[in-house]
Amino acid sequence: MATTDRLTRSVAAEPLVSPVTLLRIAIILVVLAIWEFLAHSGWLYRDVVPSLFAIGKALYDLLSHGDYYFNLGVTAAEIGTALLIGGLSGLAVGILLGANRFLSKAFEAYLYYLGPTPKIIFFPVMIMWFGVGPGSKIALGTLSCFFPVALSVAAGMRQIDKVLIRVGKSFRASTWQMIIKIYMPAMRHPFITCWLGTERSAAVWAIRSRASFPRSPAGTGISSKATRLGPRSAAGSPISSIRTRGVLRS
Repeated sequence: MATTDRLTRSVAAEPLVSPVTLLRIAIILVVLAIWEFLAHSGWLYRDVVPSLFAIGKALYDLLSHGDYYFNLGVTAAEIGTALLIGGLSGLAVGILLGANRFLSKAFEAYLYYLGPTPKIIFFPVMIMWFGVGPGSKIALGTLSCFFPVALSVAAGMRQIDKVLIRVGKSFRASTWQMIIKIYMPAMRHPFITCWLGTERSAAVWAIRSRASFPRSPAGTGISSKATRLGPRSAAGSPISSIRTRGVLRS
């Protein structure tokens, strides 16, 4: 009986670490090495490019203070409140503009004009209205959250299948039932995506605006905590504070 040889193809074992991951690790190590070289070269000011050891020590000093976590809670509360108010108000305005063509033509253009405006220019107005406490920071975060949510919801309303709207009206659904049963499920993806995208923006404004009054009684929050450390750590210098907020923003 003739026997046939079976051709077996050896499957190459996959490496534990992919070449892409190795390249990324190499890039990070090179950047850290260049940073440390510049820190010890004396070409730049020490507070502009501190050594990695100084950065690690500053972070340890920052995290070891007990009131840091209180400031973290204050910032988180401001961000959460701003997201809640801005998201709900943007959702209501977006549904109103998307469902009413007359209101959309009358007011939506203003939202498109004001939406890209840098919200920091409204900060002095917020201070006059709400003071230097948490109110002005929450108001600025709410403003940053409102415009993208309202415009995204209004655009999502126009993309809802007209058949679904006619079915709801044929069943004599009330306005609240139309919102809950048809509008919200149909545009949940654009709303959630936009709302989560504005979370970073609201966080940035809450953290940045907190640093504007670090010495005041209302100066609580992460950025104010880093600023109040002063010369005791590298993270307390103005340049390091700006760098810290830049990292949080990215």
